[in-house]
Amino acid sequence: MAKVTLIQDGNPKRFNVPDGAPLMPLLQDTGALAFPCAGNHLCGKCRVKAVGKVSAITPSERALLGNADAHVRLACFLKAEGDCEVTVGNPEFAQILTESAAVRKPLDPIYTGYGAAFDIGTTTVAGYLYSDGHPFPIQTAGEPNRQASFGADVISRIEACADGGLPLQRDVIRTQISQMLGTMCKKSGIRPQDVRTITAAGNTVMLHLLAGFDPNGLAAVPFEPVSLFGNWQDWHLDGFTEAEIYLPACISAYVGADITCSILASGMLEMDGLTLLLDIGTNGEMALLDGTNLFCCSTAAGPAFEGAGISCGSGAVSGAVHMVHTDGDSMCYDVIGGGTPKSLCGSGLLDAAAAFLRLGMLDKSGLIMQGETLPIADSGLLLTQQDIRQLQLAKGAVIAGIETLLCESGIHADKVDRVLLCGGFGNFIKIPSAVQIGLLAPSLAAKTQTIGNAAGAGAGMLLQSKQAFYKSREIAQQAKTLDLSGNAYFMERFVENMLF
Repeated sequence: MAKVTLIQDGNPKRFNVPDGAPLMPLLQDTGALAFPCAGNHLCGKCRVKAVGKVSAITPSERALLGNADAHVRLACFLKAEGDCEVTVGNPEFAQILTESAAVRKPLDPIYTGYGAAFDIGTTTVAGYLYSDGHPFPIQTAGEPNRQASFGADVISRIEACADGGLPLQRDVIRTQISQMLGTMCKKSGIRPQDVRTITAAGNTVMLHLLAGFDPNGLAAVPFEPVSLFGNWQDWHLDGFTEAEIYLPACISAYVGADITCSILASGMLEMDGLTLLLDIGTNGEMALLDGTNLFCCSTAAGPAFEGAGISCGSGAVSGAVHMVHTDGDSMCYDVIGGGTPKSLCGSGLLDAAAAFLRLGMLDKSGLIMQGETLPIADSGLLLTQQDIRQLQLAKGAVIAGIETLLCESGIHADKVDRVLLCGGFGNFIKIPSAVQIGLLAPSLAAKTQTIGNAAGAGAGMLLQSKQAFYKSREIAQQAKTLDLSGNAYFMERFVENMLF
């Protein structure tokens, strides 16, 4: 047996593993490290410091590491050949959006005492602690989703459920929300046993993983979920055994409870005219209310907007470039927290692409006009041709989804009265950049407004309003889902919209 010492935040933990065992499963089980490409040796981001008896570096690993310092290794390649020590860098704390511009219902809670609501996104988790006597959260929390150790997108996480991976992912997310809730309670001076009800929104895959249901039916035609939820659960969180758990209703296999809650919180059902709601992230989910019918669809945008799949990409963490603009022929940028730019988050990616287009360094096909890379900062931060292609795939899927939704509804974009952007990515993007690269139609730009974390706000509304609780079920039943997987018009528009 090999003795592995895992050091995180300066704290060592010791494990015994068989000689020659891969270290990736251990790091996934402990939630110590994210594996954006699910360990498929593609992204080069699962970097650790490894000393002792570990497997020798391979040419493939060396190519991904580039000029990294000595002892820096990629965890997805590492095997324990004997006693070794692996150091994981301090986790980067992302800016997690918890605020929203949600409508409010009269206070009429479904619980007594205290309740909690969570928005479990593919990339982030937002938590809210409520009192039955106050309409707004008394405490909030946000963290990166620890299931990132199993991959950056839902497909990777579904694949990771094979060979016994489902209980691991279930336990990781349950432990995370239990710890987040414990921290919120401690800050508020509340006993855990006083939390009586918990709601948790998320896409259909995230809720399957939370509930411990096999999500494999969601990965292939005919896309059959184990459950569309809208029910009380028969399990409890560790430390909160008095709290009943309710998972809101999903609309379909690929339009989840996060959209149900976003529709509820946005107030779009009470608005006059035509309203388009967009949640642009790893999954591009959207809803259109034409005054009578509520249409929904989901596009597989991929993780580019969340920073994964981009060579220099990251979440909105300290050191990430989040805003790029031009000054004449020069590139200018803003860094979260200041200092030297280390990475590029989703909003910065859109800005950078728009800037390169304005400067003529990119053509409309997405081709880099000179050289093989596009430099953003003197620190070595740059975009590759593959990064640009990933952005084109993501934005092409989103705009094609919007156009298909409008086409199926018989509505021209000019007739849309308002566009509501929800979610973290949608809250921080600059509309002119989104228009420049073709993520939003020019006719929609002036009609677009951000409403923050509507999914989290909606999950809280279920707690604070019996009317909202029952309305969420009506929304899921009323909405009509458009399947894009075999839609010829969507595929045609997707190819066309990959162009800038």
